[in-house]
Amino acid sequence: MSALRLVARPLRTVPRFTRAMTTNIRDAGGAFAKREATEEERYAWEHEKEVIKKLREQLKLKEQAAKKKLEKDPSLDPQFHKELEKSVHLHGKAGSDAFSKRESAAEERYIREHEREVAERKTGKK
Repeated sequence: MSALRLVARPLRTVPRFTRAMTTNIRDAGGAFAKREATEEERYAWEHEKEVIKKLREQLKLKEQAAKKKLEKDPSLDPQFHKELEKSVHLHGKAGSDAFSKRESAAEERYIREHEREVAERKTGKK
């Protein structure tokens, strides 16, 4: 009989309707909750934009300071000086990643072949 009593007893009580007991504005329905959530997200977005802008300005100032330091004495770090000079020219047609470099090489090959064909036509060779 003791086994039946154990099975018949509830194992534990679970609180129901826990959502109704919270006081969070976002849990409430309606336009006010949606507007409040939107305002919070907009504030966070604007704050992140300001932080990123400040960080970019700080990075730009640090890069300028490093560049001035290297221009005064390039022997401080010659390898870094070379990398810094290369990074200025990265925005050319070669790009900075391998795919762009392959595209650039294919384009240069096409241009050379085209120029060779034009030169052959002018001289009459083929």
